[in-house]
Amino acid sequence: MKNKELQTGLLFNHLPELLFFSTKLFASETNMLLKLAKIQKKDNSITSDHQFFRDAKKNILEIEEFESYLCLDGDKFTKLFNAENLEDISAKHSGGWFILKSIVCGFRGTLKESEEPQLFSFMNFVESHCDLEYEFIKQYHGTKDISAANDFIDKWLKCDNIDFINLTNDKKAEYIISLVMYWAALFEKFLEIEFGTGENGYNSLLMKVLPTHNQKNQSKIHLSNEAMLIAVKAKWAKERYNKNKITWDKLYSDIAKARLTDPKLTTPPLEHDSDELISPDISAIKKQFSRWRKGSTLTIDHALQYTAILRTKYKPEDIDYSLFSIVFINLFTFIQKDLLNANIATKTIVDKFKMYAEYKDLVDSRFQEFYKTGELTP
Repeated sequence: MKNKELQTGLLFNHLPELLFFSTKLFASETNMLLKLAKIQKKDNSITSDHQFFRDAKKNILEIEEFESYLCLDGDKFTKLFNAENLEDISAKHSGGWFILKSIVCGFRGTLKESEEPQLFSFMNFVESHCDLEYEFIKQYHGTKDISAANDFIDKWLKCDNIDFINLTNDKKAEYIISLVMYWAALFEKFLEIEFGTGENGYNSLLMKVLPTHNQKNQSKIHLSNEAMLIAVKAKWAKERYNKNKITWDKLYSDIAKARLTDPKLTTPPLEHDSDELISPDISAIKKQFSRWRKGSTLTIDHALQYTAILRTKYKPEDIDYSLFSIVFINLFTFIQKDLLNANIATKTIVDKFKMYAEYKDLVDSRFQEFYKTGELTP
């Protein structure tokens, strides 16, 4: 998946590499297949020692072997991976759009348009973006006319004054931030349709984790991972203590108590009146949070064990789509760290990410028009 052919395009450029691997959602292509197999075969005991995964790692896996191991007949494989026209797609026209389209087609195959018309339409909406990218790649592959790419980015990503011939580091930064924010806005629109909005629905988590300047040192920023943890602390202070803020150690202590009384995290769990809960050891939690605040990758399981645990018991089997927002928090953080390492000014990074609300509005307005007309318009 990380081959060069899948890292082309303008709207979904580097999508598999950035979304799946840089955020450590999957450690590798083989790890992704392993997780897919566990879901498809409903067997968490599967390991990568099976010959199927050894062949996948060596890149010698045949489609027939894939179908057989995952118990997919030809029709199921076609529906799941949108494979009916695989032979018609030249490698030179492929890109991240193909991976996304395959995922969308697989998800849409689980829906009934009559029962979930808005969600079904949204899948078509995302697929139309993929088709838009594909048609652009086909039309302009090999051309030296860069102006078409500049116009495309301006039109669809609202990223002004991009010049791919004379691309400055700042403009490159603005482009990549625009790119990942548009992906994130698409995903959050999906969550809003799936769960609804309002007090009991999905309210944008990503709006709460945009990078901000460090008040004590304006040359430094709070990365998105840290912004998320700061938001968790502030919300807990209000919910649990009716205060505007609490200390980090107080948060760590409450997390430790919740973990020590959870039967899946501590065996046997402590009773709630146990003396050990008066002043629990928080050193390990403190170190873990320190790594995350510096940009270490968060996982969904981390969120369940260290933040959700404050309100609910640890249930790794109960995962809803909203938790995948963690992937985009990781992606935002990865991009921020990468740009800082490239000596991009903190002001450029913070100011561009501040525009995330505009990208959410852009995706929303485009989808509303698509839902009415069936046409994707800028």
